[in-house]
Amino acid sequence: MKKKINIETFFFVSIIVVSVAFLLPLIVLSFYNHPSVDDFSYSISTHEVWKNTNSVFSLVAEAFRTSAKYYNTWQGLYSSAFLLSLQPSIFGESWYALAGIFIIAAFYCSSIFFCYYMFYKKLELKKLEAVSIGFLISMLCIQWMPSALQGIYWFNGAGNYTFFFAILLFVVVCITSISSDTSKVLNVKLCLKILITSIFAFILSGGNHVTAFMGFLTIATVVMYGFFRKNKMLVFRNLLPFAFSLFGLLLNFLSPGTKIRQSNFQKTGFVKTIVLATFRGFENTNLWINVAIILSILLMIPFFLRAAQRLLENGKCKFDKPLLVLILGAAYPCLEFCPPFYAVGHEGDGRLLNVVYFSIVFILFFEMFYICGWFLSKIKVDLEFVKK
Repeated sequence: MKKKINIETFFFVSIIVVSVAFLLPLIVLSFYNHPSVDDFSYSISTHEVWKNTNSVFSLVAEAFRTSAKYYNTWQGLYSSAFLLSLQPSIFGESWYALAGIFIIAAFYCSSIFFCYYMFYKKLELKKLEAVSIGFLISMLCIQWMPSALQGIYWFNGAGNYTFFFAILLFVVVCITSISSDTSKVLNVKLCLKILITSIFAFILSGGNHVTAFMGFLTIATVVMYGFFRKNKMLVFRNLLPFAFSLFGLLLNFLSPGTKIRQSNFQKTGFVKTIVLATFRGFENTNLWINVAIILSILLMIPFFLRAAQRLLENGKCKFDKPLLVLILGAAYPCLEFCPPFYAVGHEGDGRLLNVVYFSIVFILFFEMFYICGWFLSKIKVDLEFVKK
């Protein structure tokens, strides 16, 4: 037994080491990176303010003014405009090397935290297993994303999409946490979690339309589920995050700048949007699933089986709706294509495709976990290795 534990530990530590090692070339490339295109237009005023004042307060104030400017003249992305106006090269062009490093660090931290919470706290994998899966998924996402240029190195694109996908993961964890909290009353800790969730839901709604829409849809689904199950506490806990998310989404979509930008594009009808989004969702899923993803998921199956067995034995999950889980998993990427198709008539650029790809990778891991649980719930054979 001791030997088996050592082998497992070595296996998961090796995943972490390989994942980090694969980042080194990407980090080195960051030092050859330079700002371009919208990096300049979004940060020209913040650069001038910093150069003339060296005041952090004045810099932040100018970032808010830049956000307000674009909100009224080009697009309602109030959160991302603020972030993009603070791109690293405002302090000097050599600082732009931090752009890629910041994006990679934010994505890795969010993904690892997400997997730690979901797989360890909720799905009962071991702590090292959960953290290693976070590193593994992060590596699969970063190394095989459709556009590394727009997903890592161009801050204006990566900051608006990759970074906000990281925020989406954090919001999902927060929603899960407040929804599953065992407290019977609203204590200080639960109220603080609801407040933090609401703030980040509002920030998320001020980013790109895809992650903003999916964040709102996630919270709305939880609220509707609470209504359906007549779970008043579940509905009540998520009402404030729902309100903040909806308010932010309306601010974003109905801004004067969004109307101005939208006038340059031809909208796609609702029915055509659904058809095109569904087609591209399935087509890109088929295109992006590669050997690395398949092999990585297969390597996790023994550990998924062991954790799923614990959930079954404890009565925490029945794993009795595999078809529904598969349908929802297949529908999620299709839903992500709805905002760009409806608004601008096409699927979007590489930075948007990255977000859809990230979602597919995460979904595949969780779907496999659920299938493992469903398999164990149906078989009568005693799988000895599962219990170890």
